[in-house]
Amino acid sequence: MRNIITASGWVCAILVSILVWNSGNLPRVLATNGLRFLNPKGLSTPVARYSHAVVVPASEGLIFVSGEGGDDGSGKPVSDDVVAQTKQTMENIKTALEAAGSDFSHVVKMNIYLTDMSRMPELRKVRDAYLDAKRAPAMTTAKVLELVGGIKVEIEVIAVPSK
Repeated sequence: MRNIITASGWVCAILVSILVWNSGNLPRVLATNGLRFLNPKGLSTPVARYSHAVVVPASEGLIFVSGEGGDDGSGKPVSDDVVAQTKQTMENIKTALEAAGSDFSHVVKMNIYLTDMSRMPELRKVRDAYLDAKRAPAMTTAKVLELVGGIKVEIEVIAVPSK
């Protein structure tokens, strides 16, 4: 019996050694609530708060939030300023997420449409105040010529329920 325990101990030690040795080749992963936020080696380190990929387990439901803009309840932009519009956009998304049973820490994908890319640093500051740095969603940003209603920023998200 003692030889079996010793042999199994050696097998475990060897497996741990292999895993530790290979860990440098594994993607950097943060797993929370079954979600996996991935920034694999070989891809550039994100320059802003986003993950290269987010894996959602099949058991989770998905929540799709349509593109929201910086408009107030009447449908008019809160301001001509991108910062003010971005803050209102994020508040509008927050309202939609809460109504669907979720929050920003459960957003897995975010698409941003912006009419002036030179304003991206300002947008990031506002957006990042709503996002958890350890649970950054996969993200795409695109410049567009114009958005409906004269808004300057529109953001859509995919999330999972917060349970």
